[in-house]
Amino acid sequence: MAVQWLPLKSTALLDRLQALLGLQERTDRPSMALWPGVLPVLDLAGLFRVPVLANTTLDLSGTADTYVVAFTVPVGKRWQLVNVTLGPETTSAKPSAYSDGTTVIKLESIGALSGLVTKPTNTWLEAGWTVGALATQQVGHVAITFAVHYLEEDSYGL
Repeated sequence: MAVQWLPLKSTALLDRLQALLGLQERTDRPSMALWPGVLPVLDLAGLFRVPVLANTTLDLSGTADTYVVAFTVPVGKRWQLVNVTLGPETTSAKPSAYSDGTTVIKLESIGALSGLVTKPTNTWLEAGWTVGALATQQVGHVAITFAVHYLEEDSYGL
C-alpha cells in the first residue's frame, strides 16, 4: 500500500518540526541509519501548549463553601493546571476545579505561610470548566489574590 500524503492548510507545523528536529534535504547517504524496527517518537501536542500565568482577586466573604469562579476555560481550548495559589490570608479557603457545576475535581491543598498552594499533576480542564475557590464567610476576605499557572492548547473540538 502506498503512503498517502494529506494536504496541510498551513505549513506552520512542518516549519516548526523542521526547526525543532534540524531537518534538511540530503543528497548524500547518511553515515548513521536506524534499524527499521526503531521509530523516533515526538509528542506533537506538547509543541503547541502555551504556558500562561494569570491572576485575579476574589471576594470570598460570602456564604461558606460557596464556589467562587476565578477563571473559565475558553471555548476551543484545554488547560493543564500546573499550579494554583490562593492569597496568604486564606488558610480556611480551598481552591477547587469544577466542570459544569455538577462534576467536581477537588485539588488537594497545602497550607503555608506564603499562601495556600496547590500543585495538581495532570489536571486537565475542558472548555467551559472553571477553576476557583470556596468562600470562607470571613469579612476580611473581600480581595483575595488567586493565581494560576497552566498550559493552554487548542481542543480541536475533542
